[in-house]
Formats: sequence, structure tokens, C-alpha cells
Amino acid sequence: MKYLLCLSLLGSLLGRPALAQTEAPAPFRGANTIVVYTRDSAAVALQKMARLLVVDGYALGQNDPALGYFTTVGKAVGQVTPATYTYRVVALPGPAGTALRVSGEYTIPVGPRTISESMFWVKGNLLHAKQCFSAVERVALAYPQGRVAYLLRP
Repeated sequence: MKYLLCLSLLGSLLGRPALAQTEAPAPFRGANTIVVYTRDSAAVALQKMARLLVVDGYALGQNDPALGYFTTVGKAVGQVTPATYTYRVVALPGPAGTALRVSGEYTIPVGPRTISESMFWVKGNLLHAKQCFSAVERVALAYPQGRVAYLLRP
């Protein structure tokens, strides 16, 4: 357990550069948000993304189409150190379509406590933060006729 805690803390320290709101077409170290650009309206974009997440095994949690967001219910992933992944999708309508901003976090039990941390991209695949990121990245890349970008938000 101590090893996992140290690995998680080390990953969070090494994986996040001190930049704000940097966007790129490919994942970069520390990216913690995935943006899907689409020509769909906000309502249609949210429905498509929700459908993709449901097909991937997630259940929808909070949902407010008027405010343009939904969250997923935590999904347990892994066997050795089970983690729960939860995602939030926010629709940002614009003149040429909608940007879906996807962020997420994972929670792992450590003895009587739990540790929660936001997802982020790093080169290796040993951290829960990267695995959480990769799981929703696969869903975002499956969005029909969408363009994916990566963002570092504070």
C-alpha cells in the first residue's frame, strides 16, 4: 500500500508542468483535459458523448442539458489495485459547433481511506491517472467526425 501511495504522489509531482491552459493536437505531459470539437449542437454533442460512454460501460450520473454538462457514475476498473473512474463532460457551444471538455478523476482505496486525483497524461502507463486518461481518450477518439485536442487546465 505504501508503494502505491508513493507511486501515486510521485506521478502527480512528475506529471504536471507549471503551465496553464495549453492546448495541443497530441497528448502532452500533464494534459488533464480532453476537448472534442464537433459541428454538432451542444445537445446533440452531449447525447453522442453520453452514448459512447454508456457503450463503454459507464452509467450517467448528474445530467443537466440546460447547463450543458453530465457526469458519469464511478466505474470500478482493475483487479490488483481497483480504482474507480468518474468523468465530467461540459459542452461549450460556439459559432462553428461545440467543444466538449472532458475531465476525470480516479479514486483508489488505501486502507481505511481513499485517494482521489484528477486524470493526466504521462508517457508511462503505470499510474492510475494515465489509465483514467487513456480510458476516456479512447471514447473521445471514437466521437464521430470530431477533432480531439488536449488541454492543461489549472
